[in-house]
Amino acid sequence: MKQVTLITLLLVLCSAIGACDARAQSAINVNIGKIRNNKGVCCVLLFTDPSAFPGDAKRAIASKVIKAEKGVRNIRFEKIPPGTYAIAVIHDENEDGLLNTNFLGIPKEGYGASNNNLPMTSAPKFSGSSFTISGKDKTLEIGLKYY
Repeated sequence: MKQVTLITLLLVLCSAIGACDARAQSAINVNIGKIRNNKGVCCVLLFTDPSAFPGDAKRAIASKVIKAEKGVRNIRFEKIPPGTYAIAVIHDENEDGLLNTNFLGIPKEGYGASNNNLPMTSAPKFSGSSFTISGKDKTLEIGLKYY
């Protein structure tokens, strides 16, 4: 009887502080759509820092690189703690690790952001691309834009 009570007490305490809650960490499923060809790779970057989003890959908290395939590709970030995030995606067709642009700064490769927040004359902003994770898995549909 004492053993059952002790286990129950530990479970209650553990749940109260979130240590035993398997859902405290979530997964983010990203469906990357509108990939125009099979050239290169798609780079997916997960950010928490608005000043790093969307282009400072070194400051992303997680990243995935997958082979590009025309149509839709899926990736998954796991064990993501609650918080506010934004995702940037680049279709790096020539695999040089950059979003190549023309002389006017207009991207020559596909790009996307969470919430499909893609302003016409500037890079996406964290405020328009951010989303919240709070213990449940999240699925995002991100369409790529090409000029």
